[in-house]
Amino acid sequence: MAYALMSEEDAIDLLLADDTAAMLRESYAAAGMTVARMEKVEVTFLGEPHYALMTQLSMQDVNIYNLQLCFYQCGSYGVTITLGSYIEDKTESLLELFYKL
Repeated sequence: MAYALMSEEDAIDLLLADDTAAMLRESYAAAGMTVARMEKVEVTFLGEPHYALMTQLSMQDVNIYNLQLCFYQCGSYGVTITLGSYIEDKTESLLELFYKL
């Protein structure tokens, strides 16, 4: 509910806050991944600008790129879309696979 009252940018900023970011890093570490960077980025999704969380990870010397878009104004639900690619960052290309109906 708290996220529903925030802007998209504020929600991403909260994910990057010290305590939350530390928890995310610990979760990735428990899965055997090392976080190289986590940052707020602006992307185009469905023809509109959105803020997203970009996380670059590595696992067994393989680079992993995760881009997470958070939508918390979907009625009673929140939605997080996570796009991932390996070796090279192809997350921007993956965004282009979505289209409005």
